[in-house]
Amino acid sequence: MIYAILSRVAALITLYILLSVSHVASAQNTKFTEDKIADISEFLSRTQDSLNLPGYTAILFENGEPVATLAEGVADASGRSVTPDTPFQLASVSKNFSALVMLQLQQEGRLTLDDPVIKHLPDFKLRAGEPADAITIRNLIMHRSGLSTLDGNLYQFTTDRGDDAPAKALRKLQNTKLIAEPGTLHQYSNANYAVLANLIETVEQARFEDVMKRRVFDPLGLEACYVQVPENDSLKPAIGHQQWFGISRQREFIPGRKMMSAGGVVCSANDLVAYIIALAERDPRLLDEQGYEIFLNTEIADRPEIYSYELGWIIVGLGESRYLTHTGLNGGFQAIAAFYPESATGFVFMSNVSSYTHGSLQSILRQKIMDEVETPDLVKPTSMPILYAGAGLVFGLMILFIWLGLRLLRQNHLARKTWLGFSLKTAVPAIILAGLSYATIIALPQMNGTNLRSMFVFFPDIALCLLLIGIFSGLSATTLILKRVRS
Repeated sequence: MIYAILSRVAALITLYILLSVSHVASAQNTKFTEDKIADISEFLSRTQDSLNLPGYTAILFENGEPVATLAEGVADASGRSVTPDTPFQLASVSKNFSALVMLQLQQEGRLTLDDPVIKHLPDFKLRAGEPADAITIRNLIMHRSGLSTLDGNLYQFTTDRGDDAPAKALRKLQNTKLIAEPGTLHQYSNANYAVLANLIETVEQARFEDVMKRRVFDPLGLEACYVQVPENDSLKPAIGHQQWFGISRQREFIPGRKMMSAGGVVCSANDLVAYIIALAERDPRLLDEQGYEIFLNTEIADRPEIYSYELGWIIVGLGESRYLTHTGLNGGFQAIAAFYPESATGFVFMSNVSSYTHGSLQSILRQKIMDEVETPDLVKPTSMPILYAGAGLVFGLMILFIWLGLRLLRQNHLARKTWLGFSLKTAVPAIILAGLSYATIIALPQMNGTNLRSMFVFFPDIALCLLLIGIFSGLSATTLILKRVRS
């Protein structure tokens, strides 16, 4: 009897010690401590003020469970508060949803990632002589097709919601020249995912929106997730904002269906976290074990890069210390998600504003939360000096044009013509001004992988400065030449 009692006491003491040790170890291994959560919360509040964010929401999750929900600001001009259930445009974070569907189709034996695109889309053509037949589905998903960033940003401004929008996107590529042989160079391009949308609709014989709902949203019960336009009025998404010299102004913009695979998913923070946790925990409702091995890139020991774009995710790091991430930027929205696939630990962040003035908010937030490097305590609008310089140049060129115009109107005598005078007073200044006009309206946007019209969707203040610089420099060059001809 006494022995039995002593045995039970000893067992209870052992259990208590084990639980205490386990609790201490767990506390030591906790990524999101109370202090860190408080630090992240303060960082976001300060950054909201410094960058004039209308609203934002963020969720930190660990070991498959949300541990902190942070939300501030308004969803729209009515003053409606942002909550974790408010749907936001995910922008390019949407891309992994399309990659997931492609893996589901491969799992079902309906295609393979190494199939040439033309096997399923015979109408997929490029400029004559370009090896369209060498581009595989995997090349598209990994942005290694040879299609350029510029090719993918030429229709950011379109709002075409027609059923034939994906086919139009495909036809738009028929005069495209590849910048590299398929499979040899990574260059991020929305054009890849525009082709994937067409491919998904062709294979499934259904609208892209319906495919996503049936294959991803409904199985996981993601009621606040949809593609671009909600099915009913019960879902009230956040409304996007653009910034004009640091001042946020509401502008509701929903991209057209050409962009739905590249950046069309709309989701609440709660539902996006549920989706990511389902991936990390290898939920069989989405993929089988082999599919997850491919999608989460667990067998990448020989991958030499420490930062690479794989199947709809950017991978940072190597081995078990790596994590998956993706950022997104739509006209009026920005988003980022990052997580460790082995531990289902990470975060999501969304805000209803897009602006060049935000600098590296997404990168600094990722580095801060994922403990990459020491980060600043505040994100400042680093591009404001550029904006003010651009506005100053616009004003200077406007004054120059007015001055030249007045001189042209008042000119009433014939000047003596010499080649030196022509060169110094007309030819060289006119060439410089014409070059500046071309640079600001065409060359600079293209160097950044876009065009001026698409820039107005994302950064209207910078786009307007570039446009006005181009107009007034071009007008000044023309006035110089007219003045010379008249003299």
